[in-house]
Amino acid sequence: MSRKLVIFLALVLSLTLSGIARAQPASEDWGSLVPSTQPTELAGAILTEKKGDYVPADIQFTDDEGKPVTLATYFNKNKPIVLQLGYFECPQLCGTMHTDMVDAFLGIDLLPTDYTVLSISISPKEDWKQSNLKRQNISTMMLGRSVDDWRFLTGSFEEIQRLTNAVGFGYAFIKETGEYSHPAGLIFISPQGKITQYLGGLDYDQKVVRKAIVEAGQGSVGSLLEQAWLTCAVMFRGAAAKPLILLRAAATIMVLLIVVFYIILWFKMQIRKNRERQSLSPATR
Repeated sequence: MSRKLVIFLALVLSLTLSGIARAQPASEDWGSLVPSTQPTELAGAILTEKKGDYVPADIQFTDDEGKPVTLATYFNKNKPIVLQLGYFECPQLCGTMHTDMVDAFLGIDLLPTDYTVLSISISPKEDWKQSNLKRQNISTMMLGRSVDDWRFLTGSFEEIQRLTNAVGFGYAFIKETGEYSHPAGLIFISPQGKITQYLGGLDYDQKVVRKAIVEAGQGSVGSLLEQAWLTCAVMFRGAAAKPLILLRAAATIMVLLIVVFYIILWFKMQIRKNRERQSLSPATR
């Protein structure tokens, strides 16, 4: 089978996956808060992937003990970082995110000391006392497992903006309610501060979370195929998945299988040709 066909099929796969990626902001599974009925100022409340970019290490925050810290405090410790952005007095979404994070962390075979979790408030009005209360609450939920490496940070508007811009986290403050509109999701960062993976939505699959943490520890930016795997894992989670999303996922898997099949077939043909040439070579001497 010709290389052109393989390249063509790979291109089809890429286009299919890009279509799925564009569809994610409209999916509740990925924490979208941008339905057409909401005001235009909320249109930016989505995750914009910046994989491969580095998070500035000098961004300043206050930890849950009232101590000033920079993100450099948590970088270069040979530990991957799981970043979660929200705010501690969030009436609904953030509490659900924290519960789902605890469930995921308790269900994997990695120790809490193997990675760092940073829950950082996007509200400049919150301070270390609120973050300390949240940490105590999470400590109770972790059923005796250590939360020494799960920190809760607060900061100024300027420093929050630096971080959210660096990782592509869009959000908006709603004056009428005094609340923030923001996406749900986790951002995985290497020990050196490189963004390696995004996992949108809620109800985090334990295998997906473990894979993302391990790859972040290796500093490995998720490839196109790995992103497809993560996407499908999220899309197939739960019975509430939309038919269109399921259709896209099925199409992705089908194209992926076709590409893999033809790649294997092409390699087998090359091996057979090489063997035929080797078998004929003595007779030509």
